[in-house]
Amino acid sequence: MEDDRLLIVLSIDQATKLCGYSVMDDENLITYGIIDLTQSVTPMLCFYQEVKRLIKEYEPEIVCWEDLKTDRNADTIRCLGKMVGVLQLICEKLDMKYAQYIPISIRAKLCTIKTGKGGRATKFDLAKVLCNKYDIEYPIKKNGEEVTNAQHEFFNKTDAIGIGLYHCRYGNVVRKVKDKKKVSKKVTK
Repeated sequence: MEDDRLLIVLSIDQATKLCGYSVMDDENLITYGIIDLTQSVTPMLCFYQEVKRLIKEYEPEIVCWEDLKTDRNADTIRCLGKMVGVLQLICEKLDMKYAQYIPISIRAKLCTIKTGKGGRATKFDLAKVLCNKYDIEYPIKKNGEEVTNAQHEFFNKTDAIGIGLYHCRYGNVVRKVKDKKKVSKKVTK
């Protein structure tokens, strides 16, 4: 018998302090938010527990996250590398599929307007696309201008939503799953 439920995707935008997450049912946004590591004396444990909680609550078929970028400082790369290890450990322990995507590829595919250097899409372009698609309010400063600080937690949320949407559109996973083990070559298990 075929499972009529659409593909549930948990996507994570890992960060050193405020990690974005989203849960999608195919391209329908179920929820999104922040995993706040700033108050924890054991941030990796906090991250592990929160990701496990999200998996238990939403029962995704796959977990997706951002592939590491090399344009950051060494301390940040080390921390994000540990988070990728935590995500892989969780998925492998739970026998779950997982995938990671390069941010520039996500933005290139999802954004029609590209305001960055060399005609590339920025995280702000992606945020605007997702705000329009999901009726999310773009953050505005008190002076009425749009927020343009890339470290603002809003962009961690929209990056996570973008990862999930990208996976739903381009991740090559069978939409109606008869056998949860059947996945494409792009997905790692």
